[in-house]
Amino acid sequence: MSITIRDRENLLVGYQDDDGTLRDKHNKKIGHINRDGFVFDNHREQVGSVNARGDVIDRYGRQVGSIDAKGNVLDWHGVQVYSGSAAPLLIDFEKKAQDPLPSRFDFEQMARQAPEIKTPRSPISILPEGFVSPSMIGCFGIAAAIVVGFIIMFALQNPSLLSRQNATPTLSALVNETPDILLAERTPVPNAPTAAPKNEQATGTVNVQILNLREGPATSFEIVDRLQQDTAVVITGRLSDSVWLQVTVPSIGKEGWVAAEYINASVDIATLPVVQPPSQ
Repeated sequence: MSITIRDRENLLVGYQDDDGTLRDKHNKKIGHINRDGFVFDNHREQVGSVNARGDVIDRYGRQVGSIDAKGNVLDWHGVQVYSGSAAPLLIDFEKKAQDPLPSRFDFEQMARQAPEIKTPRSPISILPEGFVSPSMIGCFGIAAAIVVGFIIMFALQNPSLLSRQNATPTLSALVNETPDILLAERTPVPNAPTAAPKNEQATGTVNVQILNLREGPATSFEIVDRLQQDTAVVITGRLSDSVWLQVTVPSIGKEGWVAAEYINASVDIATLPVVQPPSQ
């Protein structure tokens, strides 16, 4: 017993036997379909398959049509092309006997050559697997542009997100020609200094970010070291004009001269002893 296969005009185009053999309308064998739904041409080359849901899949894994429970076969345009079997979507029944069978059916040509449907029907959208329409690409592009626009607007309204904090200069980046202070933001003195008792040691702290410790009381002297803010020093003397102070730095075991205005002294520097500066 065979299944009769007809085209959309109800014309006979072939048969499908119980054993899966596929024959054209002249009863010539042109292929077969096995129990698993795999369709082979007359050269035993697999040209596609029909799965349990009725989806017609070509050899490249793309859905090219479907078949419903009543045996109506639709191509991927939603146009009914056959009834009885989905095999004609994968094998060309209409090739001449002397022509070699094609490796796959030309679905695009078939859709172009198919006559118009006389009775209007609701379209069924069956796209090949992996197919992306130009309209879908356009929608994705518009959505991406909107997202990028929102990001740019948010960034412009919040410039602090784009700004970067200034890096703190390292000691190695400074050279001898740098000023005696960097970012000279002074620490306010909470209380006025008082005169030091005779037995009290005069101390102080650096009130700028970086302060040069020099060999003598002038910028022309060599730099001994660079002191960071809040570095504690012991004040051992001053120039007669109190512009420069002679200090010892216990934390590094070095001594030298620093500008007096950048030291928060614990005593009135006018009470400190005057020291003879070294010669250059």
